[in-house]
Amino acid sequence: MRNRIVTAVLSLTVVALGYKAIAQQKTDDATLALPVATFDQADTNRDGFVTPDEAVKVPGVSEQFSRLDTNRDGKLDPREYAARAVTPAR
Repeated sequence: MRNRIVTAVLSLTVVALGYKAIAQQKTDDATLALPVATFDQADTNRDGFVTPDEAVKVPGVSEQFSRLDTNRDGKLDPREYAARAVTPAR
């Protein structure tokens, strides 16, 4: 009887941890996908870059613009823009 209880508790723990891992993965995927989706919205002139003027219209991007513009060309490409979701602001 005791072995069944221990087995049941362990099984439920494994299942709960599995669901937690799946939920976390979905959250991480959504977070990473967000900048890709909003890049198109931020790039209002559709030239493939987000300029400082366009960045002003996106919350949080204007404040991070110089840090995100890693190649210092004065505009954000999709990869630089996506880095805002995975790199903490300083």
